Amino acid sequence: MNYMTEYCMLRQSEDYHDYSLSFNKDQILNRLLSDIKSEDIIPFLTKYPEDNNTEIKEAIRCLIPAEELLIGSGSEELIWRINRVLLLGKKVAVVVPNFYRIYESIENPVFISQPYDPVACELEMGELSGALKRCHYDAVWLANPNPITGKAYRRQELKVLVEQYPDTLFLIDEVSIDAVLEMEKYTMFEECLSYANVIVLRSFSKFYGFPGMRLGYAAGNPALISFINNHSPVYPVSNINCVIVKWITEHQDIYEAFKRRIAINKECLSDIVQNTDLYLIRSLTNTVILGSKSESSCLWNTFKELNILTTALDRETGVIGRNLVRLTIHSDKNEFDFLSKKILNIFSSGV
Repeated sequence: MNYMTEYCMLRQSEDYHDYSLSFNKDQILNRLLSDIKSEDIIPFLTKYPEDNNTEIKEAIRCLIPAEELLIGSGSEELIWRINRVLLLGKKVAVVVPNFYRIYESIENPVFISQPYDPVACELEMGELSGALKRCHYDAVWLANPNPITGKAYRRQELKVLVEQYPDTLFLIDEVSIDAVLEMEKYTMFEECLSYANVIVLRSFSKFYGFPGMRLGYAAGNPALISFINNHSPVYPVSNINCVIVKWITEHQDIYEAFKRRIAINKECLSDIVQNTDLYLIRSLTNTVILGSKSESSCLWNTFKELNILTTALDRETGVIGRNLVRLTIHSDKNEFDFLSKKILNIFSSGV
């Protein structure tokens, strides 16, 4: 049985705790969502989705003020539409490591490897800038912050790069940014309308903890957003998402508390792994990479034996190092306590 087959099978088992997927878990969400009244939901269930997603856009604008919005059934559907509508026949580069759906739906992508420091959380611009100097690309996909490493480019440096290459379309995946403290240092979302060559994507699946919503959104050059909107989406977006987005906008204080709790939990985990055979690669997001200084055993299998599912990174394009796994650090106390206690078991038995 290969890794992916086994992983998919184990994800269906109640005996395993899944820390491989990067959306946040917190029991508080379950309790608060029970307050949503049925009369708020029924009107959205009794009509077909609206093609223009007007109500959903209005709800999102309470979080992000953007005149033109592209709505999709998850960020994956937006990625697919952008690649198929805008980028067919274009020379496209992808900064890696990155979300595999991005480069799987591009014809002949060129990979730009982005080195990263295990300790520093911010990325140096040199490698990407150098690649753009050496070769012209019609478009460049990059994730900020990176969904694999959790590291990010600073906004001011991104702005300089965008201005230096006005003939290159910069597609910036910010799906992981909501979990970042001081996210204003990194996001390009509120400024993307100022540039003709920028599109920024976001989602409610990750930090907000609602992967089942399948709701992604994007903003940028109004002409490009309008052009993509003229091509029908692969899947319609459910009306009921409007209720959840409105709920999220009314509970931003809770999400700010989640963000701070995740940061504390990451620091606790960093303290735990000191002076062990494990090492931690620091991250700005709600995920971290753990590695083993020893290659005598597979770290993914070690966690599996402790009934914990992680994301194995050995086959990820652009990842530096071997025997690495990515773990999601949740805001929920029980989720983190379970994980930290299991990691202590690894230390006691050796890796």
